[in-house]
Amino acid sequence: MNHSEFKNLAAKFINGHASEQEKAALFEYYERAQTIKDWDAKLMGDKNMVKARLYHNIQHQITRKEKRHSFRIWKIAASVALMIGIGAMSLHYINRKAASAGTISFHTIAAVNHIVKVKLQDGTLVWINNGSSLRYPENFSEKSREVYLEGEAFFDVAHQHKPFIIRSGKMVTQVLGTSFNVKAFAADNISTVSVLSGKVGVIVAGTEQKQVVFLTRNQELAFNKQNNVVNKITSIDATQAVDWIANKIKFRNTPFAQAMSKLEDAYGVQIGYASGLKSCPVFADFSRSDNVYKVLNMLAKSLGGKVIKKDNKNYYLTGKPCK
Repeated sequence: MNHSEFKNLAAKFINGHASEQEKAALFEYYERAQTIKDWDAKLMGDKNMVKARLYHNIQHQITRKEKRHSFRIWKIAASVALMIGIGAMSLHYINRKAASAGTISFHTIAAVNHIVKVKLQDGTLVWINNGSSLRYPENFSEKSREVYLEGEAFFDVAHQHKPFIIRSGKMVTQVLGTSFNVKAFAADNISTVSVLSGKVGVIVAGTEQKQVVFLTRNQELAFNKQNNVVNKITSIDATQAVDWIANKIKFRNTPFAQAMSKLEDAYGVQIGYASGLKSCPVFADFSRSDNVYKVLNMLAKSLGGKVIKKDNKNYYLTGKPCK
């Protein structure tokens, strides 16, 4: 893409005239541009101007979308605007430059063998799950509140007029004020955003889904990192997604493979199992204080099998195959 093509395409996007194919090309260009060390003002324009214009354009588009669905913004529990594409990437670049210049001080909190609760500068409460970490600025900027998550955390976001942005791998989640759970462990194939209250906007970089996915109460977005597929699940019990905050583990007709993954996260162990168990449904309630061997032994016995303890960190379950 040459200078002229870029400027024309950016202008079309800002004015709301770009096609889906043109947006995709623009997004791909800016994904590559994240590796650029110096902002090319001649090519890209003034970075603050670009950010402001794009943000206004996207806010306007989302507001228009809400009106088409006969909602009034002031009635929504938590209005949302997701700064996508080059707007988000420009902001990421600007914040990274500011941090390197020493103007932004960041804190990183890692949860090791326990759950950590932290209150951010704006009043937002975050519960960080075991094996996860949160990176956040000491003070948020005047225009946005942006944090970086590795792993899983529950957010109860303080309502403000400036957006709250969570970056977790390829997923970008943005709200103004609501409560939701983000699970995005690097080792997991599936990343999720589960909403307990309000409204959330999510976009995943590098996928065919270029539009914002809006989620409301008891809805979930699931991103499969293996095939880059994004799915919206419209009916879940979102409270189950945050049972970990109370040290509870609940399974309700949960696929066996998914249940084992959740137990691996909860106990910090590796669990193997016979292939025939993969589709077995699991119904059970546990506490994280329960001994992992006893938990696995109970599950194995319910399927006519047993648990083999290889060492304190590795287990294997046998049982009768499920159809």
